[in-house]
Amino acid sequence: MSRSNPPSPPYKHCEATVDIKRDSIDWWTLRLEGLGLFVLIVYTVFTGLMWYANKQSSDAAKTAADAAQKTLFITNRSWIEMALPPPFDQPLNTNKARDDFKDLSFPLVYTNIGKYPLKRLAIMATAEVLNSNEYTKFTYGEPTWIHTNATQNILYPGRSNQLFANIWMKDSTPGNPHNEVAPVLPSLMKDLRQAKRYIIVYAVEHLKMISGNTGSSTAGG
Repeated sequence: MSRSNPPSPPYKHCEATVDIKRDSIDWWTLRLEGLGLFVLIVYTVFTGLMWYANKQSSDAAKTAADAAQKTLFITNRSWIEMALPPPFDQPLNTNKARDDFKDLSFPLVYTNIGKYPLKRLAIMATAEVLNSNEYTKFTYGEPTWIHTNATQNILYPGRSNQLFANIWMKDSTPGNPHNEVAPVLPSLMKDLRQAKRYIIVYAVEHLKMISGNTGSSTAGG
């Protein structure tokens, strides 16, 4: 029995065509899109840097304006200076100074050294005798703190007034109108001259300016 071979498939000619013009157009399109993306990135970075530079300039201008406003306010506001007049501003090394120093009462002169009047001023003052190795605690507002106070509605520039900072007798109590100022005993005078003890006078003031601003400060000496 013989076997027959199946017929061979018909031969077909195939061709692959390449559109060179279309491929060239796609290549240039890709280049242009890449260039556009690069330009967009550069523009975005440049815009961000410009915004940052403008913000820095704006912040610097605002800081300068705020500093100028603060300087103007400080220059033109009211200021209170407190000082002890003679002979209390000098060492007790003369007979006159020692003779005048009989009571522990110290006149504290306060002066408006600013450029504008004060609308209202309140001052509280006191004094302490301390040993040479002690420091004051500035015990404002404590229940046992005995002080003198002064209030004034208007204080013009260059004008002064005074109140007394006192050291009271040991049995004195806050708010008692019968409190007495302590005398300068010989033992205290001796310790003062030998620098074993010293006296500190201090005050706190609260003020309200014509502009409506308020302030406070503490002075000691």
